Amino acid sequence: MKIQSLLIAAIAALAIQPALASEHDAETAGCGIIDITVYFASNETMLSDAATRAIQVEAARADGCEIARIEASAMAGDAADDALAKDIADARTQAVINGLIDAGLNAPFGDAVTSQKTDGVRQAETATPLARRVEVTLTPLSELNS
Repeated sequence: MKIQSLLIAAIAALAIQPALASEHDAETAGCGIIDITVYFASNETMLSDAATRAIQVEAARADGCEIARIEASAMAGDAADDALAKDIADARTQAVINGLIDAGLNAPFGDAVTSQKTDGVRQAETATPLARRVEVTLTPLSELNS
């Protein structure tokens, strides 16, 4: 009787295991690469309310995904000189990362920021919003393995 019970329990466990694996695959199947672009006011390093809301939306999209890599690229074409451009770009990047953390994004931020490029190009045409942005790419583990 005990052997029969153990055999039934083992068969049930084997039957459930693929179902659990497919449930996990179904949960992560919608996990794709997420690109986030945040624009800043001239010489500003704090997130606007609109930027905060956009970050919250993207963090919610990534909910349930195992984010394996975060890449960030910042521009500060509105700065007066290259040294200030680097400082502003770094502060903007940190503001976006903090916004993602505050929005509850579950990611290994310390290890995952693999690339941070700071562009401090200062030209008349770079004072536009395009020159005052941070671009972040969230790559889930499922995308790295495919």
